[in-house]
Amino acid sequence: MAESFEPGARVSVVALQRIAEFYRIEAAIRGHDADARRVARPEKSTPILEAMEPWLREKLSLISQKTKLAEAIRYALSR
Repeated sequence: MAESFEPGARVSVVALQRIAEFYRIEAAIRGHDADARRVARPEKSTPILEAMEPWLREKLSLISQKTKLAEAIRYALSR
């Protein structure tokens, strides 16, 4: 299938897919006791975060710095 998204739109779609991984983690640990959730969150989310930071930095360098998307990426990277 040919890519029909604008570059910024594609970044947004992929970013939302990656963020959805955090929601899947929460869904998977829902119902477990607090200690189990406290252990599982960093164990499962750290690899996602570690992969997401360089990806966000790369994408930020490819898009216009004046866009709302660039603003959102800078915000995410500062947290």
